[in-house]
Amino acid sequence: MRKTFVAVLLAIAVSACGGGGDPIADCKSLVELACNKTFQCSPTGAAALYGSVSNCIAIGSAQTCTAQKTACPSGYSFNSGNSQRCIDDYRSATCDDVSAGVLPESCSQVCTK
Repeated sequence: MRKTFVAVLLAIAVSACGGGGDPIADCKSLVELACNKTFQCSPTGAAALYGSVSNCIAIGSAQTCTAQKTACPSGYSFNSGNSQRCIDDYRSATCDDVSAGVLPESCSQVCTK
């Protein structure tokens, strides 16, 4: 469970990469969604790891949503429309996808050339 959630947070950091707009705010939105989904889909395991949704969000945001971790690779820039699509698509993610650490395909298109 912890390994999967850490993988999701790492993917969130990569998918909410920066360059324009507010990638850190989008990253925090994705962390909040990930924590809520994790507690919804696996309440016992999530509670054992984080205690509460708010603690999960605080830890995940602090570890993941930094300027360095949300920076797009060289030659790419943050696309706020694609980032919002990623957030919206993740909101609809199934528990199976959350448990497997699968992010929606749209989340790989947040940094564009």
